[in-house]
Amino acid sequence: MRRSLLLTASALIVFSPLRTAAQVTGLSGWNIFIDAGHSLTANMGAHGYSEAEKNLGVALELYDLLVTTTDIDTVFLSRTQQSDDVGLSQRSDMANSAFGTGQPASWFHSLHSNASSNSTANSVLMLWGQYRDGAEKVPNGGRAMSAIMLDNLADGMRLPWTGQGSYGDCSFYGCSGDGPYLSVNRRTVMPSELSEAGFHSNSVQNQRNMGAAWKRMEAYTFYWSILAYHGIARSAVGIAIGHIRNVEGGRLLNGAVATVQGKGDTTDTYEGLFHRYTSDPDLLRNGFYFLEGLTGDSLEIIFSADNYYADTVQVIRADSFFTFVDVGLAPKEPLGTEVVARNLPPELLLHSNFPNPFNSLTHISFSLPTDGVVDLRVYDILGREVALLDRQRRQPGRYQVVWNGRTEAGRAVPSGVYFARLIMPGGSRSIKMILLK
Repeated sequence: MRRSLLLTASALIVFSPLRTAAQVTGLSGWNIFIDAGHSLTANMGAHGYSEAEKNLGVALELYDLLVTTTDIDTVFLSRTQQSDDVGLSQRSDMANSAFGTGQPASWFHSLHSNASSNSTANSVLMLWGQYRDGAEKVPNGGRAMSAIMLDNLADGMRLPWTGQGSYGDCSFYGCSGDGPYLSVNRRTVMPSELSEAGFHSNSVQNQRNMGAAWKRMEAYTFYWSILAYHGIARSAVGIAIGHIRNVEGGRLLNGAVATVQGKGDTTDTYEGLFHRYTSDPDLLRNGFYFLEGLTGDSLEIIFSADNYYADTVQVIRADSFFTFVDVGLAPKEPLGTEVVARNLPPELLLHSNFPNPFNSLTHISFSLPTDGVVDLRVYDILGREVALLDRQRRQPGRYQVVWNGRTEAGRAVPSGVYFARLIMPGGSRSIKMILLK
């Protein structure tokens, strides 16, 4: 076992976490300092949940992923408790001395979230150290890591590029000296970068930030980025995530349950989480579920909630990223009225793919009102067939497949406009998809 070091405000704690037998190898001889950003409850969010609280949760989840699944030497944390109050320069000093070991940490990753006067704005921003002349901070690495993290984090949060991205900090803020602009980049002696993962000032995002499942989702995107930076292949991903809503109006559901392969997850409830931030039980909700450790190519996920009809969705598991499955549940009729099986689609539907535009993979969902043989293919703008995504007999219900932007022979297709066409006895549907690389 290897030792991992954690620092609290009062003392240095050294302990040896248990590791699983199956490890991801390739990080031995390397370590990382995870800076959980601001301390205490700094930078309050739209509904009373702070940037500092959210970032600590993500840092602890990332720590857990690294020390339990990889052969990394050491993971350092700037904070381990909400009561820890660690100043800006203190964090850099910790990393530069690796908590007094005499050798600086190999990497500095600083976790943050963003803010905007626009309450509906949301985006992802990565900032790497840059000198006034435009050159990357020495030692290099922050720019390359930022580019990887930007894509993974934006895809995990399902955000399109909205004007922010990966920048040198002097290009983004301007330099008052020789640079870098950000203290965490300027004062540290190792490669470094800083992530602004969404807007805590955004009402919807602030509610998502509150949940432990959302923090683990973000941690996975950073974890996969670290592996990619080191050229380590990502093992098969067995994680399904998404939002559960009321099909009438789209209201996110508190306390809804997603179940698959004997595993279940319940979306945050007012009683379990949101009562800490409001006295109105109808105000806050995120409807977010997170299921990991899933196996097999096909998943049958059962969604349920009190006073709603349960729904079963069959999807093809994404092998290299999250499998996104959003669902709308139909409310049950009040007692004394006619009960209708409203969770079955009334007609053949091919839903808009998500994300769209996309740059690596996209999810295509379709709903069947009756059983029958379905045929789902991708065509280019000239009408030439590109890929066969699904051809088999299906029962009534909702399904999802993933297209990775490749032909059936495995060749990557160029950027452009593509069409998905669904055919089954009695009808056909088409949607337009945009691939951007």
